[in-house]
Amino acid sequence: ASCLLPQIDLEGAFAMALAAAARATGRRLTVIGSHQRAGLKGNGSGTDEPARAARLERMKVLRRQIALTGAAVIVEATDGAALREAVEIFLAMEASGQRGRAGTAMMMQTRTGTFLRAATRGLGQGRHCRMVTLMQGEVPMAAALVYESGSSAWLVDIVSDEAFAHHAPEEFLTLALMERQLRRNRVVMTEQCAPAAQPVPDRLWPERI
Repeated sequence: ASCLLPQIDLEGAFAMALAAAARATGRRLTVIGSHQRAGLKGNGSGTDEPARAARLERMKVLRRQIALTGAAVIVEATDGAALREAVEIFLAMEASGQRGRAGTAMMMQTRTGTFLRAATRGLGQGRHCRMVTLMQGEVPMAAALVYESGSSAWLVDIVSDEAFAHHAPEEFLTLALMERQLRRNRVVMTEQCAPAAQPVPDRLWPERI
């Protein structure tokens, strides 16, 4: 029998423990594919003053651009009914875009959608999960799901409403997330681990993991 374990840090503690267990039991491990992920180091290049000044200036430009059709605010949900509602908004937004047209959206895959709902509900009870949503009035423009544990954080996914593509809501939300994560001194690294390509974080986050 074989087992496929996706998205493992090959230099992380879990991979090392897995390799030790395989050696001890005579099993063979094979790396099927590997890729680099974008990361944001808490004390990395994103914290220097020129980079931060440029980031804040870009956020001002995007905020003014968005404001042409209405003021926008960022709403965070961490537990309870607010988190459950934000997760459903996130799933619906993902399904309304390219992944929905391709039939790969999480809401369209019963097990994946069920798992995400259960995972966010469970992690939310310990405040290890947050949904960060960019709202224009009652309308969501973009949303990002972040898991957190100790000194590490993971950007699970970021999605947006294609109707607002000309406002670059994913870029604005990614920049806002950078500001948030860099202000939180205990977070050493935030890793991008979305199931699909994320060109905006890949472009803006300086580290490669």
